[in-house]
Amino acid sequence: MAGKMKVTILSLDDAIASSVAGPADIFGQVGIAWNDMQGLNRDPRFDVEVVTADGRPSVLSSNVLIQPHGSLQSVHKTDIIVISSGITDDFQTFHSTVIPWLRKHYAEGVALAAICTGSFLLAATQLLSGRQATTHWGYAGEFKKRYPDVDLQPKRLVTDDRNLLCSGGANAYADLCLYLVEKYCGHDIAKQLAKALVLEQNRVSQMPFTTFAFQKGHGDGSILLAQNYLEENYLQPINMTTLARIARLSERTLTRRFKQSTGDTPLAYLHRVRVESAKRELLNFNISIEEAGSRAGFADLGRFRAVFRTYMGMTPSVYRRKYL
Repeated sequence: MAGKMKVTILSLDDAIASSVAGPADIFGQVGIAWNDMQGLNRDPRFDVEVVTADGRPSVLSSNVLIQPHGSLQSVHKTDIIVISSGITDDFQTFHSTVIPWLRKHYAEGVALAAICTGSFLLAATQLLSGRQATTHWGYAGEFKKRYPDVDLQPKRLVTDDRNLLCSGGANAYADLCLYLVEKYCGHDIAKQLAKALVLEQNRVSQMPFTTFAFQKGHGDGSILLAQNYLEENYLQPINMTTLARIARLSERTLTRRFKQSTGDTPLAYLHRVRVESAKRELLNFNISIEEAGSRAGFADLGRFRAVFRTYMGMTPSVYRRKYL
């Protein structure tokens, strides 16, 4: 990389404070923190600025007041725009200012990087249509409703589709920033930065942090009956014939409408319910991994491990060590 790059952080009112200050700290320390620790000459790689839509201070979600360097109009040349987290409005007030500004800079070759729910604003530009994105796992359902044409990857911690980048939960700003540092400065610089700032590298999934949202807002009464039955009887063997009878539907119709309403097949839904139960059981250190699986409705340890890994991205034993 020749010369320093410019990073512009868009601070939105009510944004999570760390999604503004965090990227400023990380990009600002590239070539500085590690070099200072090693007795080397400083070699800063990024110039960082914070802007608001109109140049006035923004009040962040923790009631922190941030004084920006300027407004949208003061940004004449930049390389990366970071969109802060914490806003999921309909963006009506941004349609004449922020959204055209983002589209203009992207057309000029600027990378756009959205943190957490900042991906909603990025999607509002329509630049993400047909492209991969991610967001906080807890808002994935709402994102899909608003932007069905976006290829949402809610398991992913960071996505990058032709210089349109998104990250998961608010603290995934660090993962997004490290990814960008490695992309533009190389692996060695990113590794040095991670060591200097004590940041974990190469996290790829937010699955371990997810809690299953029992999708109930679809309005299909028959499917609600089936869902309630699965949630109340997940410890028992369940077959499609019984479930179809409960829902008063044919098995074929049940499978189709269940997937349409919840996004899952009945079997996948049952697995998710059991995994949620298993996560609670695994936090009881007095029982074995196998017993935790049994208490959650899994018939054998091998099946438990396979299903748990599918939905959590790690084995039950790794989950226990990480979160107990």
